[in-house]
Amino acid sequence: CFLQVVRDQISHCTVKLRQTTGLMEYCLEVIKENDPSGFLQISDALIRRVHMTEGQWGKGTLTPRMNSDFDLTLDSSPLLQTIHQLDFVQMKVPAAPMLQLEECCTQNNSATLSWKQPPLSTIAVEGYILELDDGNMGHFREVYVGTETICTVDGLHFNSTYKARVKAFNNSGLGQYSKTLVMQTSE
Repeated sequence: CFLQVVRDQISHCTVKLRQTTGLMEYCLEVIKENDPSGFLQISDALIRRVHMTEGQWGKGTLTPRMNSDFDLTLDSSPLLQTIHQLDFVQMKVPAAPMLQLEECCTQNNSATLSWKQPPLSTIAVEGYILELDDGNMGHFREVYVGTETICTVDGLHFNSTYKARVKAFNNSGLGQYSKTLVMQTSE
């Protein structure tokens, strides 16, 4: 119903616009007339025609026939219900990995270390950082960063004591260190 009224008004305005365009083109042709007496004969009629056309445009032609306001109601209850069903999880840093002592060993000047996440840990892990210390009260240094849970470190000094520890990380940050493991390389 509303669209039909708008279409009718558009059609009506289009017809009026064509009529006015035709009148303007006729006026331009009359102005081009070289004979001044011919122009004077039709000038009164032309002026009346222009005033009449102007009056027709002013009689509500451009006034909207329908109210342009819409009464809309937005039902947001399904959206609110969906939002209430969302389960938000707070990301936490991973727990400290557990060194698997039965799989950790040294052979000549190499050390193999193995670890795993605690059995009840449900926090996602993106990777691990393995650190070694030469045992002389020095600083720990990173020797491995990656996703594997086993690492062999080569090139250690013979007959030396090393400390090893590992920590896990994810998007939330770095977890706690594992317990420190003390290892002795071969003589």
